[in-house]
Amino acid sequence: MNGGFLIETPMIFTFLFLLFFLCGGLTGMWLSHVGLNVYVHDTFYIVAHFHFMFSASTFTAIFISFYYYFWQIFSVKYSEYLSYLHAAYWFFGQ
Repeated sequence: MNGGFLIETPMIFTFLFLLFFLCGGLTGMWLSHVGLNVYVHDTFYIVAHFHFMFSASTFTAIFISFYYYFWQIFSVKYSEYLSYLHAAYWFFGQ
């Protein structure tokens, strides 16, 4: 290792968490404007903001903790290939 930066599955999901939370936060800034909020009320824009903020960010944090503590709980290492595939499906699915 020698202090090298390893990008494992929990780090990938951490980057995804930051991306989803940032997208949700940026869409929330537009909702704070009263005129635009009245215009986009009851549209899919509100639904997308809600899903980015709560669903995507919360489940991504759950996946981070799952992959981080997997070895301590089950005493076996998870498959890196399947975990990367999971991250890719989760990113494109969101």
